[in-house]
Amino acid sequence: MLLCKVKNQSPLLGTSILLSLLIILNFMNVVLAIYAPRKEYSLLNPIIYYGLFFVINVLMYLYANKKKHLIIKNNIVPKWKDWTVFLLFVVSTICFIYLVNINRQKIFSNRKAKYPTEQPIKQNSLESKLRDWWNN
Repeated sequence: MLLCKVKNQSPLLGTSILLSLLIILNFMNVVLAIYAPRKEYSLLNPIIYYGLFFVINVLMYLYANKKKHLIIKNNIVPKWKDWTVFLLFVVSTICFIYLVNINRQKIFSNRKAKYPTEQPIKQNSLESKLRDWWNN
């Protein structure tokens, strides 16, 4: 990594946050991909994912601190590895957006089936009289 080139006191924290986001994003992609071909939908509970993110972030930071001397010693990383992580993040984000849209369409179609939005207007109601008055 670029641990020695960055003049930050704790670049391991930023790296662990970025990798934790990548892991959580891919985990949500797997959950949404499971529900994509099914008729039912998945409701993503953000509290579970925040807790999972926190646990993964703490574990990765502790592991990186334990192996810090190895990371500093091997500070020459090819540029293609940086681009690989970036491309993985972009592809994961695009897949997540695509799968969330599929899930969102299922939720909206299910809500439309349960709660039809267009209700018939009673003929002698105040609303029908106001519509007739407005249209004339």
